[in-house]
Amino acid sequence: LVGVEVVAEKGSVITFQCLRTYSDFPTPRAFLRMSALASDMVLDATQALLNGNKDLAEEIVARDEEVDKFYFLIGRQASAVVSGRLDPEEVDLRWAVDALGYRLAAKAVERIGDHATKVAMTAIKVGEPLPDLEKLVELARLGVEILNYSTEALISLDMKRARYALKKAMRIPKFADGILEDILVSDTLKGKKVRLGLALESLRRVAEYGADIAEVTVDLLG
Repeated sequence: LVGVEVVAEKGSVITFQCLRTYSDFPTPRAFLRMSALASDMVLDATQALLNGNKDLAEEIVARDEEVDKFYFLIGRQASAVVSGRLDPEEVDLRWAVDALGYRLAAKAVERIGDHATKVAMTAIKVGEPLPDLEKLVELARLGVEILNYSTEALISLDMKRARYALKKAMRIPKFADGILEDILVSDTLKGKKVRLGLALESLRRVAEYGADIAEVTVDLLG
């Protein structure tokens, strides 16, 4: 149906809404939905890689289009607010500068979706389970936790949550380096090490982009 989008999913309930104007789907709500989609993509992509699930991986690649749609929506809203064609209040923002902050944050989430897609593509290419790499799932969960805290911080303009996310992000380099070492010394991952190293780098970047969103909140409140 023209103009109808999925705006929320929870358990067995899917919510659709007919979007006629920007105010029908305010910027914070659109960003929350975009972030939730990207979070699920990261976790599912990592599970697909660990389990060798090509079907799930292919589904994740297709999901990236949904993340991109929200990115373009938030970008158009920001442009309309900054140019004066739309009042910030119409999309639940305080000032025009908030629109620019959300535009930067949405770009970070769009890149997270891209990196989740790269992990999914690695799962398709590897094509078999990797039982020795459970730590990749832990890294993915940590990255998603940072993203979720950063998203909540931006929407509620909560400095405490933003700083918590940034503190969490400080754990990422050392943890990711440890996983890389495990990959390099493994005797069972021969022929897959380069691809897995790239997937690991994508999961590292997920956490870093999540931290970037927390930085946006710090800047808006500074």
